[in-house]
Amino acid sequence: MKKRSLVLALCLLIGMIFLLSGCGDSDGGTTSNDPTVGKWKVAGAEMMGIMVSGEEVGDFVLEFKDSGKGTATIDGSNGNFSWKREDNKVLIDMDGEKLEGSIQDDAILTCDDFMGMGLKVYFVKEGANVDMSQFKTTTFE
Repeated sequence: MKKRSLVLALCLLIGMIFLLSGCGDSDGGTTSNDPTVGKWKVAGAEMMGIMVSGEEVGDFVLEFKDSGKGTATIDGSNGNFSWKREDNKVLIDMDGEKLEGSIQDDAILTCDDFMGMGLKVYFVKEGANVDMSQFKTTTFE
């Protein structure tokens, strides 16, 4: 009787593990059909016709979550934001600072006037097939 109870308890435990592991994806969210959802890494920044590559800008990642929330990571510091997509526009509210970006081919996010500084910032979605040469640092001869 004791052995049968143990086998039943193990079966219940294994069943619970399968049920719980099927909820959500690996980062604790839910899967989404919205192509905005995911991580977008800075590819470059441009001001007054001068381009600086993403490597020179630094570690800057926007992670859009399915819940309309997101996390910005800048050189190891994190901040939260809310967002919504309207056609090819993404509206971001980061602690009261409003940002607007446009998305091209569900792969490149461009913020034309980042934080009101006249700075154009480009982000590329993680895993997207994008020609990164367009974001090379401007060189002067």
